[in-house]
Amino acid sequence: MRFRIAASAGVLALAATSSLFSAGSASALATGGGCRAPYYADGVNTQACITYDGGNNIHAAAYTGDAVHNTIDLCIKIVNSGGGQMGPTTCREVDAYYGSVVGPSITAPPGNYYGVAWFTSPTYYYAGESPAVNVS
Repeated sequence: MRFRIAASAGVLALAATSSLFSAGSASALATGGGCRAPYYADGVNTQACITYDGGNNIHAAAYTGDAVHNTIDLCIKIVNSGGGQMGPTTCREVDAYYGSVVGPSITAPPGNYYGVAWFTSPTYYYAGESPAVNVS
C-alpha cells in the first residue's frame, strides 16, 4: 500500500509541475498515460509512469518500493512507439526501499510515447514500461 500511495502522490506532483511547462498555446492534445502496475525484478518493485500537461509536453518518472534498503541506480527515459528515444535519459542513485527519479519535460510531435525504466545494482534490470501517452 505504501508503494501505491507514493506512486499516486508522485503522479499528482508530476501533473502539478507539468503545468509549469505549458506556457504558450499548444495545438496538440495528449491522452492516456498514468502508471503501470508495479514490476518486480531482482527483489525490487518498480513502477514506470508518464504524464502530460494537456498539450504536447510529456515527462516520465519511475518509483521503487521494496522491503529492504539497497542502493540502486534508477533510470527513466521516454521512447516513441518505434523504440526511438525522445529527450535525455535521467538516472539517480536511490534507496530501493523508497526512491524515485523524474525525467525532464519534452515537447513531443504527434505519436505514442512510453516511459521506460531500468536500474543497475550493479547488474542491469529492466524495470517496466508506463502506459502510452498519445499526442495527436
